[in-house]
Amino acid sequence: GDAAARSALRAALVAQLQRRGFAVLEEGEPGFRLKPALLRVQVQQAGGELRVEVRASVVAIDRHGGIAAMIEGGARAKTASRGAAPALLTGRALDAAAASLAQDLAGRLLVVSR
Repeated sequence: GDAAARSALRAALVAQLQRRGFAVLEEGEPGFRLKPALLRVQVQQAGGELRVEVRASVVAIDRHGGIAAMIEGGARAKTASRGAAPALLTGRALDAAAASLAQDLAGRLLVVSR
């Protein structure tokens, strides 16, 4: 994905983690460092239907530089409305992928931090 899609994934992941009660710190502060990656964004338009598939991952690095968690997931979005904006549908798929990643990541980080 392009820089805008990567930035949108990161922002959505931060928002999802904050909703789950995690504090998101600035770069350089002690805590887990997150490294999200957008592995694939696929946009298909056929027969009046627009489909977007997103594949993403996130790696959580602990304060000692070790991998605390590595999660991969994805989401799909589709619409049959003519003239639908691919960017809007991509945003929805990115949000859904971030929600899935955050849910899995939150569970693993809670276990690791105990």
